[in-house]
Amino acid sequence: MAAGQDQKATEILTTLKRRMFADKRQNDFIALMDGVGDKHPHSQTILEFWASIHSELNRESQYFEVLIKTLRCVSHIGKRKKGGGIP
Repeated sequence: MAAGQDQKATEILTTLKRRMFADKRQNDFIALMDGVGDKHPHSQTILEFWASIHSELNRESQYFEVLIKTLRCVSHIGKRKKGGGIP
């Protein structure tokens, strides 16, 4: 996903989050985010948003799982920028 698309996706997800949380559908939103995050494991913006949702809802184990994915993504991006490969 391109950087501009990441930003737009996050804006849409933020709006959806507000609506679903207002309707007391946090678990449904988490399930949706789990799918989105799994489909976009190389999008730092999406992964950070996903982690923030788990943090906000005090879901520590899920937060740390997503945080690890985020750190892997950041590492991957950094290595690509330096011209290195990923093992």
